[in-house]
Amino acid sequence: MVHFSEDGKTAYCNASLMQFALSAVMFGWRRDEGRQFVRRFAPVRPASGGPNKGLDSFNTFLTVYMQTCRRDCLWECGHAYMPASGQGDTMKTIAIISQKGGAGKTTLSVHLATAAALAGHNTAIIDLDPQGTAASWGDRRQAEMPEVVSGQAARLSVLIEAAQTNGADFLILDTAPNADQTALRAAQISDVVLIPCRAATFDLEAIKATLTLSQLAQKPSFVVLNAIPPRSGIGREAADGLIAQGAQVAPVMLSQRAAFAHGVIDGRTAQEFEPDGKAAEEIANLYVWLCGTVGMPTCGRVRKAA
Repeated sequence: MVHFSEDGKTAYCNASLMQFALSAVMFGWRRDEGRQFVRRFAPVRPASGGPNKGLDSFNTFLTVYMQTCRRDCLWECGHAYMPASGQGDTMKTIAIISQKGGAGKTTLSVHLATAAALAGHNTAIIDLDPQGTAASWGDRRQAEMPEVVSGQAARLSVLIEAAQTNGADFLILDTAPNADQTALRAAQISDVVLIPCRAATFDLEAIKATLTLSQLAQKPSFVVLNAIPPRSGIGREAADGLIAQGAQVAPVMLSQRAAFAHGVIDGRTAQEFEPDGKAAEEIANLYVWLCGTVGMPTCGRVRKAA
């Protein structure tokens, strides 16, 4: 349930931004103040007439609302309210690990970090892969955040401390395709481990070493099924097989979509390249789920557009 203060300046959400977006759409038909905005960016029909067309894209709704709202908005998303980015010691660290090359670690890293940045968080990526793919993406990127730092495993603790000192509240550790000491250290430092995996036999077999590593780190870990063919049951079958083996699987799967590849060419992501697309929607859903998993508000402080 979403409700506004009398002056219309503050919106509160007792669940997640996904619920906020959907509730705000419904709210727009009841309040003249929000009706024009809702009709423009998230057109639906009233419950009494016609099918619900739904949001064009949750990520589009969120991004446009943040960039165009004339007021300062604060969201309280079911967790204790976190002050403005950089004003607390609540930095959440996500380790993205997979022994298998080509699983989608860097793709997942840059998209989740960008989702957090678009939501108002101060975000950073530490690229621990010698290939430096995330760092190269950061060099091409024109936006200020997320900041990407290329680092060595021996300096990981120093880099994490520096990120927190500089006000980061959402940190991604993008590791090399190895289940080694570096990956173990990253997992131990993190709040949660994400393990991207394609729904292919070789990938599913190779994931066992990574699952063992996350167990050694004694941190919660989730498999994120990636590059799933759209409109197929392969992803669900893979998830069932992993769950049968005792693995935890993220409820949001990422499909094989061109936007994931095209967006990163010039330092952007799918949600910036094609904000109305399915890829952007999948990332938004995965980000909301991740925030709930680590106990982080979906939004940081929303800044007024310049």
